[in-house]
Amino acid sequence: MNAPAPGHNQPAAIKATYVNWKTVTTRDVLQLIFEVPLAAQAETLSILGAPLSSESKWCAIALLREPGEATGAEAPAKERQNWDELSPTQQAGILCGDGQFIEFIEEQYAAGDYHNAADFVRVHCDVVSRKQLSTDELPREKWRALDQEYRQWAGLEAQQRG
Repeated sequence: MNAPAPGHNQPAAIKATYVNWKTVTTRDVLQLIFEVPLAAQAETLSILGAPLSSESKWCAIALLREPGEATGAEAPAKERQNWDELSPTQQAGILCGDGQFIEFIEEQYAAGDYHNAADFVRVHCDVVSRKQLSTDELPREKWRALDQEYRQWAGLEAQQRG
């Protein structure tokens, strides 16, 4: 059963509680588990429709704030640092979570044999911990060369990161 497109008088969202998640490694996805009270079952079905194995349906997920809850706007914005002002350890921490950097090391270094980008960086820079990139000279130089090679590959300038 497919749900009709929400009209002006029909709600387009449901309120649910985020309770858990589950990784599905065979499909390379993360399942998010939300709970809706049974009393809202009919409304949920009318908005989302029943899930069908033959079709996927993209939905938006947003965090709801309770009335009177702080929005975070009161906190001052954190000042962004220039990429070159960050320590090598901070740079490596940022890039190891960056999809474009992961693509770079997979393409340029056939890094698919490593569990993750952090493992690759540790082996490439010959360190046990990425903290050593900020304390040991030779690993720091290896990191700087890898970072520079990545920025050239990606067409980035030092000032564009950070």
